[in-house]
Amino acid sequence: MTPITLLKLGGVAASDTAVLASLGRDVARLEGSAAIVHGGGKELTQISQRLGHDATFVNGIRMTNEAEMDVVDMVLGGLVNKRIVRTLMQAGLRAVGVSGADAGMVTGNQLHGETGALTRTATVLSAEPTLLRDLWAGAYTPVISPVSASEDGTAVNINADDVALGLAEATSSTYLVFLSDVRGVVIDGDVVNSLTPLMAEAQIASGEITGGMIPKVRNAIGALNHGVRHVVIGNYEGSGDLERLLEGTKGTTILNQEDE
Repeated sequence: MTPITLLKLGGVAASDTAVLASLGRDVARLEGSAAIVHGGGKELTQISQRLGHDATFVNGIRMTNEAEMDVVDMVLGGLVNKRIVRTLMQAGLRAVGVSGADAGMVTGNQLHGETGALTRTATVLSAEPTLLRDLWAGAYTPVISPVSASEDGTAVNINADDVALGLAEATSSTYLVFLSDVRGVVIDGDVVNSLTPLMAEAQIASGEITGGMIPKVRNAIGALNHGVRHVVIGNYEGSGDLERLLEGTKGTTILNQEDE
C-alpha cells in the first residue's frame, strides 16, 4: 500500500521560513502521499488584538466568538495558509492551500462557552477525505487550514491538532506526525524513542508522563485504534529530520505492539 504521511505543522517549522523550506524539501523526497495541517494561533492572537478582539481561552481551548471568526478565516485560511504554500512551492512541492471547509473535508461540532451560548469553536464531528485523495491523485500536496464548517454551514474554528487527527484516521495514514518545539516524550531527561499504548498508560499512571503530554499521548493511542499505523511526536530543526522522525531515530513514535 502507498504510504500516507499526515503532518501537523507547529513550532519553529511553522514560523521560520528557512526551516519550513527545508521541511518542504524533505516532504518532496517522501515515498507516497503527504498532507500538511497548520494552525497559527500566535499570529491570530496578535492580529485579533490589533483589530480589537481579545482572545478567550477555557482549559487551554481558544473560544472563538462570532466577531472574531472573520479574523480566523482571514488569518488562518488566507495569510498563514498562503505564506506556507508559497514557501513550499519554492521548495519543490506542488502545494495547494485548502481548508477544512473545502468539499466538506472537516465538519465541526460547535462548543458551548462559559455562558452556555454556542461559540465558533468546534471539535471534529466527521472528516471526509475525498478531496485529499483527489489532490494526491494529481500529485499535489494539500496544505490544510483548520477553519471548517458545522453541519448547517456555520464557519467554525477547530484546533489544528484535532483536524490532523481526524484526517489521519479518515485516511488510515501510515504516519501522523506532530511537529512542535517539543523533542518528544521525555522521561528522566531523555527522549523515549518508542512507546506502545500499554507502556504509555503505565507511564502516565506512574507519573512519568505528565501535563500537556498526557492528552497528546492519549490522542495518539486513539489514532492507533482508528487505523493510523504510527504517531510521531517531535521537533523539526533541519534537513533530514523528517526522515529521522519517520524511521524512529528522532522524537517519540507511538505504535501498537505488533508493529514494533
